[in-house]
Amino acid sequence: MRRWPCIGSVNAALIAIYFSIAWGSQGYAALISPFMGLDDPAHWTAAAYFRDLLDLRVGGFTRAGALLGGVKFSVAAAFAAYLILFFGGLMVGREPAREIIESVLTLAVIGILIFAVPALAAGDAGATRLYATELLMVIGAAIVLIVEPDEHEQKVPRADRSGKTPAMARSFVD
Repeated sequence: MRRWPCIGSVNAALIAIYFSIAWGSQGYAALISPFMGLDDPAHWTAAAYFRDLLDLRVGGFTRAGALLGGVKFSVAAAFAAYLILFFGGLMVGREPAREIIESVLTLAVIGILIFAVPALAAGDAGATRLYATELLMVIGAAIVLIVEPDEHEQKVPRADRSGKTPAMARSFVD
């Protein structure tokens, strides 16, 4: 009998497909572009924010653009790694480790906030909506994973107040 993955893992896989494609293409384009992604208004806004925040010069502005492209590409690579583990686990009938998707979602929240804060500071409504939507997707996936019971916790019997599991308590009583 084949075991199907939990809804939290499937939800995270769908979000991973989105981020792998969207952020992967944006990050890759920023890294190979001669302008370091500064031709994209949202990317330029974030680079300008960090240039002003860190008091960088012109060369630092393009380095900030390349670094932000690397952030997007690394978040996309982390989601792609989760997809590989998810589909590999689907083939053998087991769930991927919950710690992996929790780490990837945490990385995604940090990456989104790196781009969302400058968009909020600049008052860019379009970029703010985009990053707010992506942040809600990631936080929604995290909430589903928190609410959903872990399969490993269901298999371990709980101990009573004496510290003994139900099987141990029965063996001493019998």
